Amino acid sequence: MKKIITVVCAVVLAFGFTGCKKDDNGIYIDDGSRTISDDCTVVDGEYIVRHKKSDYVIVTENAPDEYIDTAAQDFNLFFNEATGVSLSVKQDKETTGKEKKIISVGSTSYARLALGSTGSELGNGSYRVAAKDGGLYVLGGSTAGTLLGVYKLLNYMFGYEFYKDGVYEIAHDVNDLNYFTVDKTQKAAIPMRADYSGMNLYGSTMASKRLGLMTDAKITVFSHHNSLVLLNSETYGAEHPKWYSTGGDQLCFTARGDENELDEMIETLSDKFAAELMKEENRNKKYVRFSMMDNKNWCACEACNAAAEKYNAVSGALLTACNRMGKRTTEKLAAEGDDRTIKIVTLLYNKTEDVPVATTDGGYEKNENIGALDYVTPQWACMTMKNHAKAWAAEENNAARDMLERMNAVFEEFWVWDYGTNFNDYLLPFDTFNSMAEDMKLLGNYNIGLYLYQLANSAHNVSGFNSLKLYLLSKLMVDPSLDIDELTDDYFAHAYGKGGNAMRKIYDEYRLVALYNSEDHGDFTAWNQSIYSQTMLSADYWKRGTVKRWLALLDEALEESGNDGTLNAGTLKANSDGEYERNIMVDGVFVRYIYAVLYLQDEYADNLAFKLKLYNDVGALG
Repeated sequence: MKKIITVVCAVVLAFGFTGCKKDDNGIYIDDGSRTISDDCTVVDGEYIVRHKKSDYVIVTENAPDEYIDTAAQDFNLFFNEATGVSLSVKQDKETTGKEKKIISVGSTSYARLALGSTGSELGNGSYRVAAKDGGLYVLGGSTAGTLLGVYKLLNYMFGYEFYKDGVYEIAHDVNDLNYFTVDKTQKAAIPMRADYSGMNLYGSTMASKRLGLMTDAKITVFSHHNSLVLLNSETYGAEHPKWYSTGGDQLCFTARGDENELDEMIETLSDKFAAELMKEENRNKKYVRFSMMDNKNWCACEACNAAAEKYNAVSGALLTACNRMGKRTTEKLAAEGDDRTIKIVTLLYNKTEDVPVATTDGGYEKNENIGALDYVTPQWACMTMKNHAKAWAAEENNAARDMLERMNAVFEEFWVWDYGTNFNDYLLPFDTFNSMAEDMKLLGNYNIGLYLYQLANSAHNVSGFNSLKLYLLSKLMVDPSLDIDELTDDYFAHAYGKGGNAMRKIYDEYRLVALYNSEDHGDFTAWNQSIYSQTMLSADYWKRGTVKRWLALLDEALEESGNDGTLNAGTLKANSDGEYERNIMVDGVFVRYIYAVLYLQDEYADNLAFKLKLYNDVGALG
């Protein structure tokens, strides 16, 4: 598999990067000299690498988890790529405790001594990178935060920057690297940043990690919409009919008002949760996903109706029941000597898309009847309440922002499931670039523990600059003060090789087309509000001349990138991840798709061959 690496090649003295060459490792482009970050101060006469040798050792916290392991391995991988030097890796307990030239990864005794911290004060997903007294330290508020901090340290050292699967920038031929001092803390606006994209779905979890993203499956057990999976009526229905809703397609979270039956339901589920959490692969997990089935129905029994009135929310009975499940599961683990506090992650979705609050003069407060909710974390799937093509601050999203205010009044932590994709026409792009930076600033003001931005409804949903969207989100969810225009320029300068200029023209024109359609076509705006609609594939939106110009630009991009032919002269080979050509092909699928459906019959004699080639390419692209 070919790997594209955009590099600044150098012999480095005091962080001065100069020169460039091309070798078999990839395509190198010279972007001039590079100097040390303003965050860092060079220490003259002290070196991390001297004459292509280093005395440093990587020290991880004891019993490292997946993120700490990845942090140590990736640091060593890229350190070696830049310098040709491989460092030894030890756990804290394997050292003497007196080493000076260490690169500490995670909450080690070295970090605690040098920094006076375990990292807990940083908060989930945040990090601190420090260098003092000869040591280098990366400490996260969570192990995922430590991993993100390691990539920041690599950036300080070698200009490392990751853009997408197979495309990153790093210095090469670093013979000498001065030691430097730094103390940088980055508090993440969104603590846990979940990746639900085509890239992640077709298996590139390393790319997700290098972007500072995660899958929520890494911290949870079970999946959503599973209530009737765990308590299926075939197994439990005859003995416990009160566990099921009046329609039979949801659970009844009051057990028809029978407290003994509700206790037994909670006990049965808690046994299942505890057993799953005690499995070796789940020993570090503290969240259980348990939620309603994926339909718009709800129990209409007398007890559920009374609970909705009592709590001023349909979700009230669900939340109180889930809280009891979380508490009982925590107690079961404690009886086994396990001190984890377990929270049940349950969806607020369709009928349960509300929160038990009371209105005050200044806003909202928790409904006085609801009681403590210490063992439940709601995840709001804002599918129907939010206009996904508009900013969170837009007037069209007043109701969605109000929901955030309500949740903030009730929960110390809640999760949000947002959307930026077309469900039924996923090969067409969905423009949410305009408000991305401002959205992350706004969301950072709420008690959002995890933000999942869905960019896929299919493993193939990677067309239309989705990888750019993921790159921008990965940056802005951590630091929304970053300049989105500079980030976008940087991405196009790297992701497509010399084809970047042509791809940027398509991107800029597409953004104008989307803006025009949103403002001047009511049905297009309706599509934006309802991410399920398929009406957007229309000649009213995608003009023939524009689409043909984009096809020509795709050809130009492929030629510039080094492709032997043009877009229509061959099928992309499978497993070619990392090539500039692949990135161009992925983001160009939507153009070919529009042309094939709307205009091909009139203008392309061999339309069957064109469609077959498109079909094969989409499959090969993953």
